[in-house]
Amino acid sequence: MALNSIHNGRGFFSDYWLGSVLLSGKKIQGPRLTPSEARKLMHRLVQLRQRVDRTEPLDLTEYRERYARPLLGDIFGYRILETEEDTRVRILVKADGEGAEEPSAAGGTPLSAVVLEPDPGEIDSRKIRNKIDASLLDNKLDYGFILTPDIMRLVRSPGEGHRNAYLDFSVVDAAEGEDTDSLAAAYRILSAGSFSPDSDGRRLIETLEQESRTHSARVSEDLKDAVFSSAEMLIRGFLDYTHRNPGIFTPEPSLNDLRDAALQCLYRLLFIFYAESRDDRLQNHSLYLESYSLERLIPKLMRTPHRAIPENRSSYWLQLLALFTIYDQGLPPMPGLRNIPPRGGTLFSNRTKEGMFLSRILLPDKLVARLLLKLATTRPRRGVGRERVSFRELEIQQLGAVYEGLLEYEPRIANETMIEARVQGKELVLKPSELCRLCEQKELHLKGPSEIVDGTDAASLHPEFADEDETAEETEDEEDAGDNEESTGEEAEAEDKGVKKGAAARLVRRLEPGDFYFVLGSSRKSSGSYYTREEIVNYLVKNALQDLVEDKAAAEIESLKIIDPACGSGHFLVGAARYLGVKLFEAYRRELKGEPPPEFYPDRELNGEVRNQWEKEKGAWCKRRIVEKCLYGVDLNPTAVQLAQVALWIESLAGDRPLSFFAHHIRCGNSLLGTWLERFHDPLHNALEKGKGQRGLFERDIDLDIARALDERVLIDHTLPPGVRKDTPKEYEYKADRLVRAESLVKHAKLLFNLRNASAFIQPIWSDWHHVLQAPDLEDYAKSRPWWSEYESIRERERFFHWELEFPEVFRGVKQGFDCVLGNPPWDKIKPDRKEFYGKEDILIRAYK
Repeated sequence: MALNSIHNGRGFFSDYWLGSVLLSGKKIQGPRLTPSEARKLMHRLVQLRQRVDRTEPLDLTEYRERYARPLLGDIFGYRILETEEDTRVRILVKADGEGAEEPSAAGGTPLSAVVLEPDPGEIDSRKIRNKIDASLLDNKLDYGFILTPDIMRLVRSPGEGHRNAYLDFSVVDAAEGEDTDSLAAAYRILSAGSFSPDSDGRRLIETLEQESRTHSARVSEDLKDAVFSSAEMLIRGFLDYTHRNPGIFTPEPSLNDLRDAALQCLYRLLFIFYAESRDDRLQNHSLYLESYSLERLIPKLMRTPHRAIPENRSSYWLQLLALFTIYDQGLPPMPGLRNIPPRGGTLFSNRTKEGMFLSRILLPDKLVARLLLKLATTRPRRGVGRERVSFRELEIQQLGAVYEGLLEYEPRIANETMIEARVQGKELVLKPSELCRLCEQKELHLKGPSEIVDGTDAASLHPEFADEDETAEETEDEEDAGDNEESTGEEAEAEDKGVKKGAAARLVRRLEPGDFYFVLGSSRKSSGSYYTREEIVNYLVKNALQDLVEDKAAAEIESLKIIDPACGSGHFLVGAARYLGVKLFEAYRRELKGEPPPEFYPDRELNGEVRNQWEKEKGAWCKRRIVEKCLYGVDLNPTAVQLAQVALWIESLAGDRPLSFFAHHIRCGNSLLGTWLERFHDPLHNALEKGKGQRGLFERDIDLDIARALDERVLIDHTLPPGVRKDTPKEYEYKADRLVRAESLVKHAKLLFNLRNASAFIQPIWSDWHHVLQAPDLEDYAKSRPWWSEYESIRERERFFHWELEFPEVFRGVKQGFDCVLGNPPWDKIKPDRKEFYGKEDILIRAYK
């Protein structure tokens, strides 16, 4: 069975949900057709199609009365209300059952709106989409339809769900092929019963969308596993390369450096997968597709046996480096081909610490092929093989969940032989003696390749009947997939209560001294990193911001300053961008009567081309405007800050514009530990004496530095100088230079502020405070003191954050302070889990109830 007459455009629903759960008819709600009812409605559908199957289209009135009204009434249960709007636009209510075809001006609860278009070729017309969007906004409706003789298209109100997403039911294909399966599926989703609220005000369409999101969340879980194993694979590859090429890096990178470089590489690849699934310019650029794109490389890798890929070549890695350069610098226009603009920013730059590392190494083709397949495909399943991951469906918040999942693990190097085993869905890295104790005490059955434990204490536990031939990568993947499918939520909960007696312990791999691995740790809790579910984010964002923006002018919305002081990977900031972007578009629409704002087309005349571009980009452009002007974030973890920037970049991509510049708004630091100028001479601890420096003198100097830095930062969001055009890489470079200048102006003040904070940890700094203030060259003096090395360690660990130095435009402008603080309390217990804490000393503590 296949839904040949239904097309899921731009991820309206989850492809996985449509293709499996909906087809099976299990575990979802909604009105259903019996086989006999489906055949009866199909007969009626064929009759209606015959009315419009002609060379010349019907006029609007004839089309409405002979086709649209009976189709919507007889088959899908709607009644069309006459309105005073455009004659093509109508409001739909639920039919009473009798006389559904009869025109009526009687009222009813509006369920949706519909645009009637007799010309089948106009289904993708921007004019038609604008009509339905306007009607939905004006009537405060969430869903609408575009109906042509060939297609019935379901759309959402602007700002809801994926931009320009839709679900098509091809009436012509269903009628010609008598596709009752698609008709039954369309009835479940599109009929009036799905849009009618029940006694609790809940609509079935909302339940269906929630079930679709839940089903697609499995994709996110698969991706989380893939990113985790890919990070391990990359770090092992980095270690191998640095060991084979001693002295290539000075100083030699630490494990944390390698982890950060691996995550940088993974974020780049995920960004590219996102872009290639959504960016029309990339999808239509023949040179990019044939020579560079991952979209064409992945099918090639899926067809190539893994054993046939060489280990002594690095052509795939060189292709990735070329791809990274394209995203950093762009591709110029060529005959018959438009340009690919540079993305700007630091994500793909070779000037960052991680970027320089990635540009100087070479990874073998076999490793890169495995890496790309892990990210772009699902685990192989028996009878199915690998399937492509639909990146179009993945929300950027899901990528954030991947990041927070990685925070639970810490990088380690084995100093003796270790065994990795999977027990009840959890992977444990144990000494052979620990594995023996665990298996003996909990009566676990050891499974997997015997060579993993060969020659160790655990060898005696391996059963003689183990199938030692299942060592090929494909077979291991299939077995792993089976384990994952068998690991239900109940089993995961059971693991938290203790390892079940008689469970299986599947051997994963053997680690020798010097091998890299991740170990479960407490980094997430100790850093306060918590993933908040999307529905909670949306609820909190709406309730925090709605009173600030309701019926406000566009200029008032753009002047808002919103802060998340522990932004993590940017969930709340992305939610705020979406919510405020919709409100900003509504404000522009009220004020400009549908015309684009002047800021949208600087240095150009308002013409038809600009208006068409506005229609395509208005939602994304408004989000981009919000990101650039309104949103601020701080986080202790520099990797989180980078991912928050990536999240906002992806969310605010508009047309072929380069990445937005907002590095001055998303900053790294501990938002709870910092200094204010007015408290400059006060000690941070009661045990420290009052400062002896001359009050007023240094404050005036610092105040002047901040004022100068503010002048530079104001230029970031101000009118661009002559010679720098908006929405070009030069604009990004100009703004980045302003930020560098601003930071250099407060460098002296930041060092003083950091030293004041560090004095709470290192008392000799405060004892030297008078000399610190008098030093003609503060940095040279501080570096000469015996406490300098300890200070650097404390500064790196605590990452002091000084609000008026980092955001002078917020605290020194006319309007001071933030309008709203967004954030989440920790949706988890803060104290360390006892089993997690003591389990590091003895694995059995994690196993017992």
